[in-house]
Amino acid sequence: GENVDGFLPFSLDISKYLRPGSRNSIVVRADNTRRAGDVPGLLRGWRPFGGIIRPVTLVASDALHLGRIAVTAGADGAYKIKVEVLNERETEAITQTWVFLRGAGDSMAMPNGQGFGERPMAPGKRSRLTLDGQMENPALWSPDSPTLYRAIVELHEDQVGVIDRREVTFGFRTIGVENGHVMLNGDPVLLIGFNRHEDSLTHDMCANPELARQDLLRMKATAPQGGVNFVRLCHYPHDPGTLDICDEIGLL
Repeated sequence: GENVDGFLPFSLDISKYLRPGSRNSIVVRADNTRRAGDVPGLLRGWRPFGGIIRPVTLVASDALHLGRIAVTAGADGAYKIKVEVLNERETEAITQTWVFLRGAGDSMAMPNGQGFGERPMAPGKRSRLTLDGQMENPALWSPDSPTLYRAIVELHEDQVGVIDRREVTFGFRTIGVENGHVMLNGDPVLLIGFNRHEDSLTHDMCANPELARQDLLRMKATAPQGGVNFVRLCHYPHDPGTLDICDEIGLL
């Protein structure tokens, strides 16, 4: 398989090429050729480095497993959790999916989880599940109080138990524009902050979460009028871990 973008996540299913009981090799080729029609085209632009610039992970799972999970949550406490379940086995499976909500700390544990109920999963099929809920008086995320929650999703198989489990971190917040003002949770917010490129002296364009955290904390500690609450991550997608750090320390 191949992927033509150097920054966004992608995955390839190599199951059918593996030989159980034998030695298997995975070969990865990175091509940094500049081509007309690409961005930034034939110019060097912001792509002066070649090679693998994002983490590479080999994921082994049951053929019955969770796929993409997405969470949206607003300042009014309404949330929506979308879960994808895939059955890539050759036999039918009886599954049940549970979602648990937890606060950022154990002291903020939320009520017991909600289940989607038992459902048969035919071989080679995927199921997309949606859970709508309402949180009473959630602690809202803001730069001054970056409260985060966790959605814990478990996939259960009949008479087997939990066969897959994932966690997604999110905050209750609403961002919009009203009368020319950026609004956060219904109140106007003035964005004050910095621009950050991802390249470093030691890692070039490769992900460097330690340096990212250090830079972002330095930005946060800078205190002009109103305080720093914003960072512009340039014109290419930064490592997703950088967004997680921003959520954690309170940077839009």
